[in-house]
Amino acid sequence: MEVRRVLQLLADFTGINMVASDTVQGNITLRLKDVPWDQALDIIMKTKNLDKRRNGNVIWIAPVAELIKSEEEEAKAIAQSIKLSPIQTDYIQLSYAKSADVLKLLEDSRDSKGGESNRTAGSDSLALESLLSARGSAVSDSRTNTLIINDRQQNIDKIRRMIDLLDVAVKQVMVEARIVTASTDFSRELGIKWSAKKLGNSPVWGGDFQPSFDLGVDLATNTAGTFNFGLLKISDYMLNLELSALQADGHGEVLSAPKVLTGDKQKAYILRGTEIPYQTWSATEGLKTEFRAANLKLEVTPSITPDGKVQMALKIEKDTVGTLTSVGYLINTNELETNVLVDDGETVVLGGIFDDIKQNQYEKVPFFGDLPVVGALFKNNTRSSAQTELLIFVTPRIVNDSVSRNH
Repeated sequence: MEVRRVLQLLADFTGINMVASDTVQGNITLRLKDVPWDQALDIIMKTKNLDKRRNGNVIWIAPVAELIKSEEEEAKAIAQSIKLSPIQTDYIQLSYAKSADVLKLLEDSRDSKGGESNRTAGSDSLALESLLSARGSAVSDSRTNTLIINDRQQNIDKIRRMIDLLDVAVKQVMVEARIVTASTDFSRELGIKWSAKKLGNSPVWGGDFQPSFDLGVDLATNTAGTFNFGLLKISDYMLNLELSALQADGHGEVLSAPKVLTGDKQKAYILRGTEIPYQTWSATEGLKTEFRAANLKLEVTPSITPDGKVQMALKIEKDTVGTLTSVGYLINTNELETNVLVDDGETVVLGGIFDDIKQNQYEKVPFFGDLPVVGALFKNNTRSSAQTELLIFVTPRIVNDSVSRNH
């Protein structure tokens, strides 16, 4: 039976529109029973080296070589049409993203040669689909945050769709830090209180550090010069109440309570410190006094997770004044870098930096204290020492979009 006749029978049986090329010739012998029509069609095409293309509700059947040649010619025609299509200019003003950043993305996509693999040393990322055509160009006006695109309308439409996805408001995070110096007795007491108020046994992420406030650990027994941290589930009211009591009882002091508003995945830092003088000498300038910073620096990079938690990349640097030398004081540096996952509004506590405070108090009764032998009865020399710990409380809060815009 002729192949064209078999195709006609299949079209009549299924009610599907089939168009066979004039080059579809020859006979075929087959006997099929309980075979789906589409499977029967595939068997016929495979036997006669044919293939099909569907366009809407019409199936076009032709030899494989003819289909390939037709598609190549169609692609060349489209490419020629694109090459001759008019260039238009469009101005796209961005609301949140920086026009220079979007311009770099457009240039990188064209450098990637339209979706081919673009692998370089140290990078395994695949190239982006080209957004600008070979004839297109783009410039950025940073003053008005506007992109000026010169390209075909099809490419401009693609760029606009991309900008609609990327030019969105970045979520904001308010990071509040409380920097406190407290007696070790007070730190120990707070550890016992707050661990009792915790809801379950919150885990700690990052580093080989133990949670200072988990199960009432005695902070004073930790090695001096090391950071420790833990998580607290405590309201702002209770935290402020405890810190107010700390100052009222004379057990410590809140050195500062800075707040900083930053965007999702954007770094913010808080710096507090002083300048320490030291002397240098050179043959040209002689003896010279310079200054070296002794700072407490807190860097926070918050990342909001899809479930509303906050992943914080924390980096703390604490400089303390060390031994006095012939040229000035040495600077001792302690540093911690870690990642912590917390709930919105949950507080991270960092501690473990101790200072020894030594006092020598001398008192005497005028005249009588200077008498020989009996003068010792009228004067007193008291020596005391105390240890304080630096505590840092970090609380991230996700800011509502409307609230951040009002600020």
